[in-house]
Amino acid sequence: MASSSRATNALDEANVGEAADRNLQPFSSLLKIPFAEHRVSKVCDNHGDKWARQSFRAFKEAVLGINLVIRGMISDGKILLKSCRGHFIDLGEGDRFDRLLQEAGLPFDIDSIATDRGPLSGIQTLQFTEEEYHALYNSQISLMDLIRRKETGQLSSSGSEFLGNKFTRDFPENEINVLVLTASNLLHREPNCIHVDPRADQTVTIVGDIHGQLHDAIFLLQAAGFPSESRIFVFNGDYVDRGSCGLETFLLLLAWKTKHNIFVAFCLTHVFILIFLVCLPNSAFLLRGNHESKYCTSVYGFKNELFTKYVDDGSQIYQLVLKCFQHLPLASVVAGCVYTAHGGLFRGTMTMPQKKHKGARKCTANSSIVSSTLKLGSLEELSKARRNVLDPPWKGSNLIPGDILWSDPSVEMGLSLNEARGGLGLLWGPDMIEKFMLENNLKLKLNVRSHEGPDARDLHIDLSGMNNGFTIDHQVNSGKLITVFSAPDYPQFQASEERYNNLGAYLVLRAPDFATPMFCCFESVKPRPEAPAYYDYKEVMDSDEELDYSAMDRD
Repeated sequence: MASSSRATNALDEANVGEAADRNLQPFSSLLKIPFAEHRVSKVCDNHGDKWARQSFRAFKEAVLGINLVIRGMISDGKILLKSCRGHFIDLGEGDRFDRLLQEAGLPFDIDSIATDRGPLSGIQTLQFTEEEYHALYNSQISLMDLIRRKETGQLSSSGSEFLGNKFTRDFPENEINVLVLTASNLLHREPNCIHVDPRADQTVTIVGDIHGQLHDAIFLLQAAGFPSESRIFVFNGDYVDRGSCGLETFLLLLAWKTKHNIFVAFCLTHVFILIFLVCLPNSAFLLRGNHESKYCTSVYGFKNELFTKYVDDGSQIYQLVLKCFQHLPLASVVAGCVYTAHGGLFRGTMTMPQKKHKGARKCTANSSIVSSTLKLGSLEELSKARRNVLDPPWKGSNLIPGDILWSDPSVEMGLSLNEARGGLGLLWGPDMIEKFMLENNLKLKLNVRSHEGPDARDLHIDLSGMNNGFTIDHQVNSGKLITVFSAPDYPQFQASEERYNNLGAYLVLRAPDFATPMFCCFESVKPRPEAPAYYDYKEVMDSDEELDYSAMDRD
């Protein structure tokens, strides 16, 4: 054990922090600071203690493997555990490895696991500066630690630990900057319409509006299972506004979004979380909702939330998040047969006939100029739309983003302007769903949207209510239109004493027929957590109807 002592001394000199549990020293301190390897390397180089550096790396990779298996993130856990156990034995901690397996309830015979010391395949190291790594790590561990505490029952039933300035004190501005910028770079490279092609052994979970109800979002993730190699998520927009934790909700999803580079693993048997780098396909896709805009966030509380939680840095963070909103894709096609978008369908563009002067360009204008000329848009037209706008235009030639985010279904046939929303977006009938599915993809069988909660459906009496978190709005020969809403007991703040008490819902798609969803409904976290409202919910109407959309041009 002399070599183990050398490792401990080197780590002490590296100042990696006190262990939370002295029985776990020095391991808990290593796990709490993944970037400690960088510091340890410097100390070991100075002291010529190459063994300590190698032992630290081996131990970290071993714990990485255990977390992978515990969370069910790999298919052949036994092979990986063989290598992990060998690393632990090399460190004189074979007994600890065996106890971890027993406590985690892993279905493996410990005695049958060999002590192979082969490399842990699939692990890759990304290049970050020390400052970037610390910021990225800390921003995710703050969120994920709250999830782990809820998993293990260490949170109060009200979930109040998630809310308000107490939570955000764990989120310095530089940590938010790195996380949001990292996610923005990923989102920017994605097309307007993402094509998600799950394998036969993967499921796809579609989540509707969340609206800053972090406590309910975390419950949803617990119930559905966290994003993983075998579980893909498509989030359908409206992450912020109305609820009191829009920032935390959005950052949580961004942390998952970056997971194809930065993956979060939980060790359920201890009080630490290890974040590590692995090579996995994308497991979380975030689409844009109408509330991911400058105008809506100015009306429904998200802007004020940031300015309240970050008195000095609120403006800078707000601008950073607004830029991230602009990079969010607009739609997705899952398994070639399921189309998802926040609002739904959109109009096409048309070339307006006009007198041409010599050398003049052909003028392309949107068909909204005269409502009778409206025509249904195509996925090809969607791919060419300009989504990088603060507020989706409500006039001009770039109306596809606004349509996708603001449109609603109707029982009336055809396309028409959505006058109930001030002419922003469209109303479309069941014939348009049939036409869209037939003209864009012969395999399309299901259209999934969100955008309407119980308050909005109160104003659309021709459609079913949203009490169960989902509705089947249209059934046509080619398939169905479903609206899914994932914020239960919505909105979080209601002026009337009689609350909606609606359920939230999400959809699960799986092989062999991804177009036949499983509906999963859930109640809100009770009692509702105490939290401040960041907008005047008694004065501002619950739904998005009759807003002054022309104010977008003035902002």
